[in-house]
Amino acid sequence: MLGTVFRLDTTWLTIDDGRLRFDRYRFLAPNNSRMVLNGEIVLTPFDRMNMDLAVDSRNFEVVNVKKNDRSMIYGKAYAGVQARLAGPFASLKMTGDVNLLNGSDIVYTLRSSGPTLEDKSVDLVRFVAFRDSTADENEIYFNKVEAGGFAMNMQLEIGTR
Repeated sequence: MLGTVFRLDTTWLTIDDGRLRFDRYRFLAPNNSRMVLNGEIVLTPFDRMNMDLAVDSRNFEVVNVKKNDRSMIYGKAYAGVQARLAGPFASLKMTGDVNLLNGSDIVYTLRSSGPTLEDKSVDLVRFVAFRDSTADENEIYFNKVEAGGFAMNMQLEIGTR
Protein backbone atom coordinates (compact mmCIF):
# COMPACT_ATOMS: atom_id res chain seq x y z
CA MET A 1 0.00 0.00 0.00
CA LEU A 2 1.19 3.47 -0.77
CA GLY A 3 4.68 2.38 -1.82
CA THR A 4 5.07 -0.22 0.91
CA VAL A 5 6.31 -3.61 -0.28
CA PHE A 6 4.49 -6.71 0.97
CA ARG A 7 5.44 -10.34 0.52
CA LEU A 8 2.95 -13.04 -0.39
CA ASP A 9 2.63 -16.50 1.07
CA THR A 10 4.31 -19.32 -0.85
CA THR A 11 1.36 -21.62 -0.16
CA TRP A 12 -0.35 -22.99 -3.24
CA LEU A 13 -3.85 -21.75 -3.95
CA THR A 14 -6.26 -24.41 -5.08
CA ILE A 15 -9.24 -24.23 -7.37
CA ASP A 16 -11.47 -27.23 -6.81
CA ASP A 17 -14.99 -27.65 -8.11
CA GLY A 18 -15.08 -23.99 -9.22
CA ARG A 19 -13.94 -22.69 -5.81
CA LEU A 20 -10.76 -20.72 -5.20
CA ARG A 21 -9.88 -21.48 -1.58
CA PHE A 22 -7.74 -19.50 0.82
CA ASP A 23 -6.69 -21.47 3.90
CA ARG A 24 -4.58 -19.26 6.18
CA TYR A 25 -3.04 -17.49 3.16
CA ARG A 26 -0.63 -14.85 4.46
CA PHE A 27 0.42 -11.37 3.41
CA LEU A 28 3.67 -10.38 5.14
CA ALA A 29 4.39 -6.76 6.04
CA PRO A 30 7.85 -5.14 6.24
CA ASN A 31 7.81 -5.76 10.03
CA ASN A 32 7.13 -9.48 9.32
CA SER A 33 3.64 -9.31 10.79
CA ARG A 34 0.94 -11.28 9.01
CA MET A 35 -2.45 -10.55 7.56
CA VAL A 36 -4.19 -13.91 7.23
CA LEU A 37 -6.83 -14.55 4.57
CA ASN A 38 -9.37 -17.36 4.90
CA GLY A 39 -12.39 -18.25 2.81
CA GLU A 40 -13.30 -18.89 -0.76
CA ILE A 41 -14.43 -17.35 -4.02
CA VAL A 42 -17.05 -19.41 -5.83
CA LEU A 43 -16.38 -19.03 -9.56
CA THR A 44 -19.12 -21.25 -11.00
CA PRO A 45 -21.83 -21.04 -12.09
CA PHE A 46 -20.65 -17.86 -13.73
CA ASP A 47 -23.92 -15.97 -13.21
CA ARG A 48 -23.92 -16.71 -9.44
CA MET A 49 -20.32 -16.02 -8.50
CA ASN A 50 -19.91 -15.16 -4.83
CA MET A 51 -17.34 -15.00 -2.07
CA ASP A 52 -16.87 -15.36 1.63
CA LEU A 53 -13.46 -14.02 2.68
CA ALA A 54 -12.12 -12.98 6.07
CA VAL A 55 -8.87 -11.23 7.01
CA ASP A 56 -7.27 -10.99 10.41
CA SER A 57 -4.12 -9.13 11.45
CA ARG A 58 -2.46 -7.66 14.50
CA ASN A 59 0.21 -4.95 14.35
CA PHE A 60 0.28 -5.13 10.53
CA GLU A 61 2.60 -2.49 9.07
CA VAL A 62 0.43 -0.92 6.36
CA VAL A 63 2.74 2.03 5.60
CA ASN A 64 6.54 2.00 5.60
CA VAL A 65 7.66 4.80 3.27
CA LYS A 66 10.60 7.16 3.65
CA LYS A 67 10.08 10.83 2.89
CA ASN A 68 10.60 11.50 -0.81
CA ASP A 69 9.43 13.84 -3.58
CA ARG A 70 6.87 11.42 -5.03
CA SER A 71 4.94 10.15 -1.99
CA MET A 72 2.01 12.07 -0.58
CA ILE A 73 2.13 9.84 2.50
CA TYR A 74 5.27 8.80 4.32
CA GLY A 75 6.22 7.38 7.68
CA LYS A 76 5.10 4.19 9.38
CA ALA A 77 1.60 3.04 10.25
CA TYR A 78 0.40 -0.10 11.99
CA ALA A 79 -3.10 -1.54 11.99
CA GLY A 80 -5.15 -4.33 13.41
CA VAL A 81 -7.81 -5.58 10.99
CA GLN A 82 -10.64 -8.05 11.40
CA ALA A 83 -12.91 -7.92 8.38
CA ARG A 84 -15.18 -10.03 6.23
CA LEU A 85 -16.26 -9.61 2.60
CA ALA A 86 -19.15 -11.87 1.66
CA GLY A 87 -22.07 -12.34 -0.67
CA PRO A 88 -22.87 -12.57 -4.33
CA PHE A 89 -20.88 -10.26 -6.58
CA ALA A 90 -24.06 -8.27 -7.21
CA SER A 91 -24.40 -7.31 -3.53
CA LEU A 92 -21.18 -7.74 -1.58
CA LYS A 93 -21.09 -6.78 2.09
CA MET A 94 -17.97 -5.78 3.99
CA THR A 95 -18.03 -5.73 7.77
CA GLY A 96 -15.37 -5.50 10.44
CA ASP A 97 -12.98 -3.41 12.48
CA VAL A 98 -9.84 -1.46 11.59
CA ASN A 99 -7.66 -0.06 14.35
CA LEU A 100 -4.85 2.38 13.55
CA LEU A 101 -2.46 1.45 16.33
CA ASN A 102 -0.40 3.57 18.68
CA GLY A 103 3.13 3.94 17.36
CA SER A 104 1.89 4.97 13.93
CA ASP A 105 3.56 8.13 12.69
CA ILE A 106 2.54 9.16 9.20
CA VAL A 107 2.51 12.45 7.34
CA TYR A 108 0.09 13.34 4.57
CA THR A 109 1.44 16.05 2.28
CA LEU A 110 -1.25 18.19 0.73
CA ARG A 111 0.19 19.25 -2.58
CA SER A 112 -0.87 22.70 -3.64
CA SER A 113 -1.62 23.74 -7.15
CA GLY A 114 -2.29 27.05 -8.77
CA PRO A 115 -5.82 28.37 -9.18
CA THR A 116 -6.22 26.81 -12.63
CA LEU A 117 -9.05 24.72 -13.92
CA GLU A 118 -7.95 21.74 -15.97
CA ASP A 119 -9.95 18.86 -17.32
CA LYS A 120 -7.78 15.86 -16.50
CA SER A 121 -10.50 13.34 -17.24
CA VAL A 122 -9.82 13.20 -20.98
CA ASP A 123 -9.08 9.57 -21.89
CA LEU A 124 -9.40 8.60 -18.22
CA VAL A 125 -11.76 5.76 -19.13
CA ARG A 126 -11.99 4.29 -22.58
CA PHE A 127 -14.51 1.56 -23.40
CA VAL A 128 -13.49 -1.06 -25.91
CA ALA A 129 -15.69 -3.90 -27.19
CA PHE A 130 -13.87 -7.23 -27.45
CA ARG A 131 -16.94 -9.03 -28.68
CA ASP A 132 -16.29 -12.44 -30.18
CA SER A 133 -17.97 -12.37 -33.57
CA THR A 134 -18.29 -16.18 -33.50
CA ALA A 135 -19.99 -16.30 -30.09
CA ASP A 136 -23.54 -17.53 -29.72
CA GLU A 137 -25.98 -14.70 -28.91
CA ASN A 138 -27.18 -16.62 -25.82
CA GLU A 139 -23.62 -16.68 -24.45
CA ILE A 140 -23.36 -12.93 -24.83
CA TYR A 141 -26.57 -12.15 -22.95
CA PHE A 142 -26.73 -14.92 -20.35
CA ASN A 143 -23.13 -15.49 -19.23
CA LYS A 144 -22.68 -12.28 -17.30
CA VAL A 145 -21.40 -11.45 -13.87
CA GLU A 146 -23.75 -9.01 -12.25
CA ALA A 147 -21.77 -6.53 -10.17
CA GLY A 148 -24.25 -4.24 -8.52
CA GLY A 149 -24.08 -2.82 -5.04
CA PHE A 150 -21.48 -2.87 -2.32
CA ALA A 151 -22.31 -2.28 1.33
CA MET A 152 -19.63 -1.43 3.86
CA ASN A 153 -20.01 -1.34 7.62
CA MET A 154 -16.55 -0.89 9.11
CA GLN A 155 -15.62 0.50 12.50
CA LEU A 156 -12.46 2.62 12.49
CA GLU A 157 -10.62 3.16 15.74
CA ILE A 158 -7.53 5.32 16.14
CA GLY A 159 -5.21 4.29 18.95
CA THR A 160 -5.93 1.98 21.84
CA ARG A 161 -8.60 2.56 24.43
